[in-house]
Amino acid sequence: MTLFDLLVLSETRLWNHVGSVARDRLGLPLTDLFALRAIAAREGEGRVDDLRADLGVTVGAASKLVDRLVRAAVVERVPHPTDRRSSLLRLTPVGDDLAQETAEVIDRELDAVFADEDPADLAVVAGVLERASTRREVVR
Repeated sequence: MTLFDLLVLSETRLWNHVGSVARDRLGLPLTDLFALRAIAAREGEGRVDDLRADLGVTVGAASKLVDRLVRAAVVERVPHPTDRRSSLLRLTPVGDDLAQETAEVIDRELDAVFADEDPADLAVVAGVLERASTRREVVR
């Protein structure tokens, strides 16, 4: 297998595994939970376009995702203090709890999957992936 094949296969299998565990424990698909984590990281200062950039999806997909999260009462739109045409995304208390629980589920599952791996090796892989994900050729 090529490096590309291994990256895609690993990501897909990890996403499906963690997604299954997260849905069983938290009741939402991993896509929604991943978005909650991105919104939480911006500490109430993010907009739909920021979420689009964070998740690497289209504006339409990000908007539909936010609509779904608002209906689930885990995210709220609040007026932007200086731009009346825009709103900021904030987690509700339930959304904040879910974002924290999601982090715990992800950490627990990754710890189990990579229990036999050297932490130094995992740090190297994480560094390589982080640099690759921020390269101009990849981010559009």
